[in-house]
Amino acid sequence: MKVLASGALLVILAFGPWASAQVTNDSRHRFAQMVNGGGFRTILFATNTGSSPIAVTIDTYDRATRGATAMNMGFAVLGGAVTSDGSVTISPGGTARFTSDGAGSLTVGWGRINATAGTLVALAQFMLSDAGGRTLATVGIPSSPILLSFSLPVNRSQSRNTDTGFALAGATTSTARITMTLRNTAGEVFATLPLQLDSSDHLAKFFGELVPGLPAEFVGTAFFSSDRGLVVTAILSQEGTLAGLPFYVGTPGLAAQAEAFSPSEVGADPIHRERIHDTIQPWPRTSLLRQRGDRRVIRRAGTA
Repeated sequence: MKVLASGALLVILAFGPWASAQVTNDSRHRFAQMVNGGGFRTILFATNTGSSPIAVTIDTYDRATRGATAMNMGFAVLGGAVTSDGSVTISPGGTARFTSDGAGSLTVGWGRINATAGTLVALAQFMLSDAGGRTLATVGIPSSPILLSFSLPVNRSQSRNTDTGFALAGATTSTARITMTLRNTAGEVFATLPLQLDSSDHLAKFFGELVPGLPAEFVGTAFFSSDRGLVVTAILSQEGTLAGLPFYVGTPGLAAQAEAFSPSEVGADPIHRERIHDTIQPWPRTSLLRQRGDRRVIRRAGTA
């Protein structure tokens, strides 16, 4: 299932790096897509894999402000203990589940789970509910590494209502200049497009809307390269259903390249820090009407 807003906004996505089917064990986990409101919630799971308690925080970047502010998702936590500074302490081997409040109109962006020390594994789940609170769709995704290059298979078929989409987030202190090269099954270049992503900004597209003149039936591979670190997500939408799409990891962003990471990667980030509560809010009622599997209705449901 997908939602488009203004013809360019991916709301629910699923992703998996081709290089590894395992969830990474790290102190930070980045998700190139987060969503809240308009019938949607984001649920984050974090498990402490170390031998000492860790303090966890969540940073988000609102697409509407080009990443300048937090999404204000109103996370409530189950498991762990909320501290006075707004972080959540997770015991060794323990798990915390963070659920956004689903309130208000649709908000889209990207985000990150942080641990001040130690290591954790983390996953995200996106849920869509109708006005009566009935779950219409749910998609789980692992986190994304920071990459300088990657490639992903592209499958487009108008006759089967199929297209490939991706989302990028800028994990940099400056503008990322990206080159996307699309090749067909024979390896021939069909299109080369320059893309640009500002610091902490977010971009989401389907190839049918990104590439001018893309044939109604097309199979190939898209190659991305960037001069700054990116976080990535990819999906395949077909006949109103959604599948996670693996991508091929190219060059990882190196920690030694300081400019490849935003200032918040190495310190506190109060501007983007989400407030975390210890009580889960009831699912909000919404006037948006959606039908399971009806791609046309779902596409009209998004708002910018």
